[in-house]
Amino acid sequence: MIHAKKEAKLISAARQDDEKALLQLFEKYRPLVVKSRRKFYFRDFDDDDWEQEALIVCLDAVDSYNPNRGKFGTFYKKRLYNRAVDLLRYRTTSRRIGNEIMLSLEALIECDSNKIIEPIEQPIATVANMENLADFFRNLSDPELVAMKVFLGHYTIEEAAEKYNMSIEKIKRAGQRAYQKLLKAVFDQVK
Repeated sequence: MIHAKKEAKLISAARQDDEKALLQLFEKYRPLVVKSRRKFYFRDFDDDDWEQEALIVCLDAVDSYNPNRGKFGTFYKKRLYNRAVDLLRYRTTSRRIGNEIMLSLEALIECDSNKIIEPIEQPIATVANMENLADFFRNLSDPELVAMKVFLGHYTIEEAAEKYNMSIEKIKRAGQRAYQKLLKAVFDQVK
């Protein structure tokens, strides 16, 4: 069992990109990860996927943890729960629900299904490729990048304001600019 002082040292070391410290901290809270895994079911998420998500959340929690606001374990548990809820929301939106009810071609072949039909040939339009997205992020100002981190769920707006020493209003305005730039980047590519 890791004591509070040792845990604080691990958190500090993990913030300095010490991978061993991060893994040691993660191992301490593995039972929490297992318990969270049991609460949520994602069809195509195996134990390795869940563990990887939990490790990413742990790294994010280490970066944004404030010891004056409570225990790390409680903070990490809340962040892990929020990530699972975000994944659940993402997967159950109406435009992605088809992905959850699809069957794989391999599964259909194995059961010799007559549901297999030849694909319909039609042109596929791409909205944005990775290069366009890379250009989009390269062209964002620092406040706009912070706003995107808030938008993507890495931080709450309050956490971002504190971490990056910005006002909430500044982050909101930067978020509006970033959103407009994103729309321009995406829709300028569709012609």
